[in-house]
Amino acid sequence: TSLQDGDYVAIRYVESPTLFSVQQTKSIADYDVMMDRLCDYCAAAPTIRQPQIGMACVAFYNSDSEWYRAEILDIGTDDALTRFVDYGIELTIRINQLREIGNEFLLMPKQAIPCCILSFESLNATKTVTDKLEFLAETSSGDRRKFRVTTHGIVNGTALVNLIDAKDNPVLDLSMRLLQLSLPQEKFREYRKQALQESKPTSPQSTSAIRPDCGATSPLNTKCAAQSTSPTKPTISDCAAISYSQISPLPRDDESTTQGRCRGDTNVDPLSHLQRI
Repeated sequence: TSLQDGDYVAIRYVESPTLFSVQQTKSIADYDVMMDRLCDYCAAAPTIRQPQIGMACVAFYNSDSEWYRAEILDIGTDDALTRFVDYGIELTIRINQLREIGNEFLLMPKQAIPCCILSFESLNATKTVTDKLEFLAETSSGDRRKFRVTTHGIVNGTALVNLIDAKDNPVLDLSMRLLQLSLPQEKFREYRKQALQESKPTSPQSTSAIRPDCGATSPLNTKCAAQSTSPTKPTISDCAAISYSQISPLPRDDESTTQGRCRGDTNVDPLSHLQRI
């Protein structure tokens, strides 16, 4: 799954402005239906007897007693490093809490799309800025914001984006809002003034021309110049471990957020507490 200008997304997991995960809102309704089926499936799903790196599976998360789609990244004596593919977070899970995944749950692509906020590919974000991003991911009522995407290339396999909430008053521009916290006041004013000038139709310029100086090194050791790359399809390992498909789900306009599953909780976003890890 890749992002295009004009797509709408919800932020699902935040590690920092340099690395966070989003999900396209058009796929949330189909994802909800699949997760309801996954909950029923896991009640009798077989335990994984021979875990393999790269294998798709279902992982149990103790904190909310729910099952999630995952993939195995590394294997220890009695546990495995797993990535929750629809959220982007990586956690160590005991092998006896991993289950084989049915083929029907591999049809939907991994929902988590790793992103970096524009201009933070060259800045070290403080914890205050990361906390602010987590805060801005939700509305004042606690719902996930629906952001419009502008894309600015790929940096080390991560989509370089800006996220805009035009329904907020004033309009919420995540890159600008977070830069305001990260830069000295004088430098931010200069940056904002130049950005406004460059955004005028009479004087089009590349967005990369108005980014702050690249003296700092980001947590991902990224470079300022965004590099365009094509999406890499998942491969099946030599040991024939199953993997996730690149088949796209049917587009949906439903703006609902992911809901609680097995417990019938309609107000809880699964793994929502992981936003603050």
